[in-house]
Amino acid sequence: MGRVIPLLAAVLVITACTLTKPSVPTGIYSKEQPKVPPADAAFAQVPAGYKVEVFMKDLIWPTSIDFDEAGNTYARAAASGGS
Repeated sequence: MGRVIPLLAAVLVITACTLTKPSVPTGIYSKEQPKVPPADAAFAQVPAGYKVEVFMKDLIWPTSIDFDEAGNTYARAAASGGS
């Protein structure tokens, strides 16, 4: 009986390590990334008296944007594109 419990535990560990079922759903999400159109200020809708300009583009996966007291802009992205 003393050898059965460690043997049973070893079998359970080996079995658990060899399961092929993924831990996340598969086959329900598209592998293709969404298409983002190029930045074009003409498509922005703003109230009268406001002006729209593209001041930053070719960001890949932008994650945040912030402004400091002096009006400087800080943007964070996962990567940057362009040449």
